[in-house]
Amino acid sequence: MYRDLETNPYSPDEQRVASFFFDRGMGGGDDPIGALFASYEYIVVERNVLLKKIEQLHRCLGFFASVIKSGESWTETCQRNYDACKNEKVK
Repeated sequence: MYRDLETNPYSPDEQRVASFFFDRGMGGGDDPIGALFASYEYIVVERNVLLKKIEQLHRCLGFFASVIKSGESWTETCQRNYDACKNEKVK
């Protein structure tokens, strides 16, 4: 992410954060604030992917718990659903 600091300079708060990065050698390239925003956006995307995976696992566990709790036998259908859940990829 590139920010033209000539036309869009840092606010005092952004400058304080940029100075913190530079003083500690933390990098961020020419635009440490832009790098910080990009990092945050990446973290949010990764969190959403993990939340989807947790929801899928919750549904799978609920299904298997209901089969076990009802006393039904473990059928080929149950096994297929289990295998599909285990191998399911989050998109």
